[in-house]
Amino acid sequence: MKRLLVVAMLVFLTVPVAARERTSRGTVTDIDPDTSMLVLQSDSGASRAYRFTDKTTFVDQSGHVVSRETIRNQPVTVTFAERGGRSVVSRVMVINPAGKPAGGTMERTPQ
Repeated sequence: MKRLLVVAMLVFLTVPVAARERTSRGTVTDIDPDTSMLVLQSDSGASRAYRFTDKTTFVDQSGHVVSRETIRNQPVTVTFAERGGRSVVSRVMVINPAGKPAGGTMERTPQ
């Protein structure tokens, strides 16, 4: 029985951090590169601040990188984890409304 408990504890402790990540959707109302913070307003009107890092990726739904400066006022999904009492974002995905290109990306039409 003790062996089973030890094995269970080892498995629990080796679960990757990504398993504890969560997502949230809303519109970016503010982004401040100086403080590495972005504010997300949910559809219900509640606002929440998130911290981003140099490792945070900013992408559109196709996985193309977008500029963090262009996500203001854009609908997004953020993937984050609670670390040290802060919500730290690992990924911000811009949600393309009705097939329009996300901020900072361009589509080319063949001529």
